[in-house]
Amino acid sequence: LISGVGGLLLNGTVLVTLLSKKQKLKGVEILISHLVFTELMQILLAYPLVIASSFTHEVFWGHFGCIFEAFVVFFCGCNSIWILTMLSLYRYLKICHGHSSKSNDRPALICTAVLISLICVGLCTAPLLGWGRFGQEIHGLTCALDWQHLSLSYISSVFTFFYLLPLFLIIFSFTKIISTVKLSRLRTGLQVNESEDKLTKIALMMGAAFFVTWTPYAVVSLLTVFGQDHHVPVMVALTAPICAKSNACLNPIVY
Repeated sequence: LISGVGGLLLNGTVLVTLLSKKQKLKGVEILISHLVFTELMQILLAYPLVIASSFTHEVFWGHFGCIFEAFVVFFCGCNSIWILTMLSLYRYLKICHGHSSKSNDRPALICTAVLISLICVGLCTAPLLGWGRFGQEIHGLTCALDWQHLSLSYISSVFTFFYLLPLFLIIFSFTKIISTVKLSRLRTGLQVNESEDKLTKIALMMGAAFFVTWTPYAVVSLLTVFGQDHHVPVMVALTAPICAKSNACLNPIVY
């Protein structure tokens, strides 16, 4: 409840602030607007079901509510990680290849954000069509991918496309940024533009926050897939999904 209300207020404030100057939004702000909208969608559509389930001690709206909540959280989480990945790549292009990047990149970024959403919709609807499956989590109050009954091909696709690949691209982007900035300082003694430096730090913190909150859930899920979930303490199994979903509150604080 606290996470939902806090996330709603924080993300709502950021979105209103950004939309108030929508004609002047920069590249980073376009991606952040899309990220904030996605997190608001998760808070408004999925959190009420989670809160209601906590009070009724069972999944609210039964099977339909379970599938709906799982789809919304899965889609919003996948969408968020790829927006953060694009944010990291965008900073990499600006810092490391600024001389060759376009001055008006708004159309390209908007198209990229839409394309990301469409790809996420495709992979997230697969469980509804038989490739994968949604089900209740260990405590029976929230729903997500049913890791115990997923095919190896779907598990491999999800972990590769929504965790390993974004993680690699984010690490690659910021490694190149750090090395480029250091090299530039050594050669010229010039400092990076203050606003560019600030935007890069914001992107780095958002990416780090996402992986800090979602990695415990990813580890617990993998242990469940390989039948090793009995090694996971009950408290960890309960808090890992909550920690992952709390990410919706962190990005507006960082920004």
